[in-house]
Amino acid sequence: MLSRPALWIAALSACSGCSNPLSPSEVIGDWSARDGGHFAWTSIRFTATGSEVEGRACHIDGDHITFMDAPVRLDGRHVTIRVTTDGITRIFDGEFNHDSQEIVGAWRNSPNRLTFTRNGGYCANTE
Repeated sequence: MLSRPALWIAALSACSGCSNPLSPSEVIGDWSARDGGHFAWTSIRFTATGSEVEGRACHIDGDHITFMDAPVRLDGRHVTIRVTTDGITRIFDGEFNHDSQEIVGAWRNSPNRLTFTRNGGYCANTE
């Protein structure tokens, strides 16, 4: 019979591959969310390089590009965008919902929630 610490180690080892419960097909593609004003959008593009999923983000407000190609981190269902513009760092924390059809979250220190859905293009008309 295994000791209690050995059981914990066995349980944690069995889940070593559980860090990303999403399949690439659930993630890959363009995601967009209205972010602020009527013409303000944040977009995320997830791509696959081999077995790795990579992401980048951009933000447009009307004709103005606020940021472009900011790195997006995907850890399990959790999505993080970290961007620095004009010396100010903003961080978005979000998560894929239960059926992986939306990414829901907010920029830190902002009360506004963003809901990304799979649609449109990556910062359409800016590439």
